[in-house]
Amino acid sequence: MTVRKIIELVDFIKAAIGLEQYSSILQDQIVTIQNNNSNLVLLKEITNKAISDYENLIEKEIPVLLDKVLVEGVIPFTKDGFYQKLIEFQAENKQKQIAE
Repeated sequence: MTVRKIIELVDFIKAAIGLEQYSSILQDQIVTIQNNNSNLVLLKEITNKAISDYENLIEKEIPVLLDKVLVEGVIPFTKDGFYQKLIEFQAENKQKQIAE
């Protein structure tokens, strides 16, 4: 892969993720969760939003592109199991609601 192609991919990834925006949204969600951990409706909304945002990244093939541009040994955030944990958390909450 040429340096020019790598730069183009990095620019596309930055635009898709919106580095400052994505990071800011995650930080806001973390603070909201910490301050409202007993508000189940709010937690459900945050979980659904986080899943939706992550699925948008998957649709834009960001995980595949990160694999192409990151150096060997660097694990992209898309492989840390975060998405799977969100899905499991969402499923657990649905089961709790059904049980109630």
